[in-house]
Amino acid sequence: IVSVGDKVGNFALWNNTLKSVDAAIFTARPHHKTLSTVLFDNYDPCKVLTAAYDGRITQLDSNKMVFTEIYSCDEALFDVVEDKNNHSLLVAREDGMLVQLDNRKNYKPVNEWQLHEKKINTVSVCPDQEHYLSTASLDRMMCIWDLRKMKKPIHALPHALSINQSSWSPDGKHLATVCMDNHIRVYDAPHLCANPAIAKRSGDILPAKPLCRVHHDNRTGRWLTKFKLDWDKKQPNALVIGSMDQPRCIEVFSASCDRLMRLRTDAVASVQSLNKFHPSLDVIISANSSGRVHVWNN
Repeated sequence: IVSVGDKVGNFALWNNTLKSVDAAIFTARPHHKTLSTVLFDNYDPCKVLTAAYDGRITQLDSNKMVFTEIYSCDEALFDVVEDKNNHSLLVAREDGMLVQLDNRKNYKPVNEWQLHEKKINTVSVCPDQEHYLSTASLDRMMCIWDLRKMKKPIHALPHALSINQSSWSPDGKHLATVCMDNHIRVYDAPHLCANPAIAKRSGDILPAKPLCRVHHDNRTGRWLTKFKLDWDKKQPNALVIGSMDQPRCIEVFSASCDRLMRLRTDAVASVQSLNKFHPSLDVIISANSSGRVHVWNN
């Protein structure tokens, strides 16, 4: 089952095992602006969460095919992730605020933190130590936070330009960023969490350096969706990301920033901005900015 959203608020569920298009696809328009997040509920796989630039989060009950609004505000929402350890959702907003919603209290906001000066593009929770999280912002900072003490970040790692995304690997050993300076960076996540940044005598804090970085053209321009990477849960040292190269392709890199492969096919003639590994099968799902979804498999 594949879930997708577009730039005008449309949502679709696609069962690509069914040959009949009418039977395989469910569509709706739960929002009136760009969907930023589509997320299967870890606690109930029959439910799907959607968040959008209209400041709303909705929950689809796929048994009833009904959407219910669970949160709304006046700010655009750019990312939503589950924090299973605290039974909550973490919501990244355009005003640089991170909001925590308790799913045991009908998604009531229980915490609000002003973490960045500008919008938070993504929030990512460490899989094996869920009190650690990272935020990537338009203010060119990737910050690592401890949910138990949110007054200041453990690390604030500057980048040359806006950061599209920060993402922990499935085993929690690596933390990757996608930056508009045309680089993917990978950091030693356990080392960063175990060694908080400490100011020197001069008062300056020297930011930690990445384990590796690789040049990658991330300038998708105004009309294409920004690149985001996805780690493979089946082999947590591999990540997939779209590419601006011709002929069009998607790329798989290792956690050491080595390019492992480029996947190409004559059926794909456009930039695949968003890509996801299947959690258990050797399958990659990719999507472009024209409403097409492709399935890559062996």
